[in-house]
Amino acid sequence: MTILGVDYAWNHPAPQDIFNAGYRFVIRYLSLDPTKNLTIQEAQALHSAGLAILLYWENGTLDTLGGATVGASQSSTANHQADALSYPTQCPIFYAVDFNASGTQFVPIAQYFNAVGGRGKGCYGSWLTV
Repeated sequence: MTILGVDYAWNHPAPQDIFNAGYRFVIRYLSLDPTKNLTIQEAQALHSAGLAILLYWENGTLDTLGGATVGASQSSTANHQADALSYPTQCPIFYAVDFNASGTQFVPIAQYFNAVGGRGKGCYGSWLTV
């Protein structure tokens, strides 16, 4: 059985339209840009339409190259934002490696993910990165 989901950042389709199009979950953002982030009102509307929510942290495309210091700081912010949304603590937050990483870039990326704390974590990225 395939369950379809959709992600979006700044454009906010109507939750019922998402559900009517056959999607059953959305992936929404956490970041330092409040215009991109999921709000509590939107989360409530999505749940009311029958949609599940996954959270995805992406601030800057190359942030994971900042290693452990950036990973610890960003996961603290992501967890704080998720808590404000009443996001279940047993659900992971996915962190973006939204570029084609290669070679020595994997070292700071691994350090970033090793420093991510709080909830479980997932990685959004290329097959090689994940």
